[in-house]
Amino acid sequence: MSHGRQALTSPVSAHQRSSHLADQEIRHLEKALSTAALVGARRSIQGLDAAYWSARANGVADGYVLLPSQKTRVMALVRAFAARAVAADTQGQAQLALPALLAG
Repeated sequence: MSHGRQALTSPVSAHQRSSHLADQEIRHLEKALSTAALVGARRSIQGLDAAYWSARANGVADGYVLLPSQKTRVMALVRAFAARAVAADTQGQAQLALPALLAG
């Protein structure tokens, strides 16, 4: 018996991961972004450019069942990484500055 209630979230795809797992990935991306901002252009890791981090953030948006607060955080990350990509292209820099400990 449904009692006229509607689902609070969209149906879960067989390929989507839980919101609990999304929190771990979101925290990792937030740490990567804040560390990149602190370190600046002094250090970078080959292959971990703004496009890579944008793809990771978009992967969270598409691959996880997100709560409303998580959607807000992910969208902020997507915008921030996109802005860094534009800034890197403008300055001729292809890499986000990240310490080696975030490479894993």
